[in-house]
Amino acid sequence: MKMVKALNRETDELEENVKRIKVEINQIPEIINNGIEQFVSNKTRKFFTRFDLSDEFLNTDPSQWHKNEDFVKALSLVEKLKVVNDPAERGVKLMEDYNNLFTKNEQQKQYVLQVVSEYRQKFPDSRKQTLSKNKEF
Repeated sequence: MKMVKALNRETDELEENVKRIKVEINQIPEIINNGIEQFVSNKTRKFFTRFDLSDEFLNTDPSQWHKNEDFVKALSLVEKLKVVNDPAERGVKLMEDYNNLFTKNEQQKQYVLQVVSEYRQKFPDSRKQTLSKNKEF
């Protein structure tokens, strides 16, 4: 019920634009005590739109959801979803594949990592303006 209520609460623009939450280790007990509903907002409803699911079951008591066809359909879809940190996993996999194709020599791998790191510091994005400032690289 708290999560459903949070779906309908008004949020300010700053809160709506938050993509990541930074949590300090000393904040964990407070987060646990506050409950999962703190991570739900009216923007969370976009999940239903994204997967073309009806959210009408949210207007009924949660104890009755298991009887609702919309809920059963949404639950079935959610159970099939794989939740991963996709960008991080892709980055790691790409790096591993590239390293294995590029060289087997650990010293060479470390050198490549250093060059890539230096390049990323000099060129944090791929905008023309950034590239033209650093012509010496």
